[in-house]
Amino acid sequence: MIKIVRIYRMTLPVEKERIAQVQEIFRQNFPDVADYASKIPSQLDNPIQYGYTSVLLVSETLLGRVNGFSLFFYFPDIRCALLDFLAVRNGTHGSGTGGALYEATREYLKEMECLGLYMEAMPDDPGIVKDPAILKENQRRLKFYEGYGVRPICGTEFETSIEESPAPHLLYDSLGNPEPLKRSRCRSVMRTILTKKYGQIVSPDYIKNVVESVIDDPVKIREPRYIKKITASVSRPYKDQFKKPFVMVSSTEHEVHHVNDRGYVERPVRVKAIRDALELTNLFESIGPRHFGQKNILAVHDTDFVKYLKAVCQKLQSNRPVYPYVFPIRRPERRPKDLAVRAGYY
Repeated sequence: MIKIVRIYRMTLPVEKERIAQVQEIFRQNFPDVADYASKIPSQLDNPIQYGYTSVLLVSETLLGRVNGFSLFFYFPDIRCALLDFLAVRNGTHGSGTGGALYEATREYLKEMECLGLYMEAMPDDPGIVKDPAILKENQRRLKFYEGYGVRPICGTEFETSIEESPAPHLLYDSLGNPEPLKRSRCRSVMRTILTKKYGQIVSPDYIKNVVESVIDDPVKIREPRYIKKITASVSRPYKDQFKKPFVMVSSTEHEVHHVNDRGYVERPVRVKAIRDALELTNLFESIGPRHFGQKNILAVHDTDFVKYLKAVCQKLQSNRPVYPYVFPIRRPERRPKDLAVRAGYY
């Protein structure tokens, strides 16, 4: 059984152990950029610093051995994602782990209503790649993604080399969206990737030239080279494994849309605004309230407070909002006489 888990932060011991295994797998698969592995914890912990949300999914056995990982970035301003690295442990190739991780990545982004997943892959052209071993590996990788209908964007300057080595292709996964990729979105994605990922090593002129090289509308995608017939990926319940760490309970029965009370000067923060902001983080599972009997309530709340609520609610008008005063308890024996504002006492 392949178990997919998301790692949020490097806080708990089990998360630290998982990340250590991810770094080990990373260094096995990408020795030329092995130092990048030490950057992964910082990317998870500091989304504001990097300007995007880093998501790390791992595949592990029931005994906690990590066999592979998928690291991708979600850019909320353009609602698109970049798959940065996907790798499996040495000796597990052909086990289906890589495919499971990629499908889990797609399912996760679909839940986020992501508009597209992009990734870089080195060229598979013998005229560009002279080393047979490297060429074979590049072809294997592009064949893997082509099996999901994912192919390189063509007709742009994205492949312009930054250094002497060949530049990668930019691949596009529509995540099941039948609409063709529009030029404006492709330009936004390229600008974001080059700025966020390569901003330290490329000039603004380089970014401008690459972005403006996207002329076709819709954007052209390379014809299939390896897979004659695309087989739709089997939908698996990976999303059920991405348990969100927090539960948010909210009710729509008590939302206040207008405040007409005379003398009211504060602007209330709407429950819906708070709820919408929290849901965007993808950390909260939103559920409705449940009814509990008085026995459960008294096990948690002060008996006097419960009696007060029962008494005051029976006297309130259904169309009149109440805003209790909140104040420190200096003299507990002196409670406010006005029941409608006494809630702040508790």
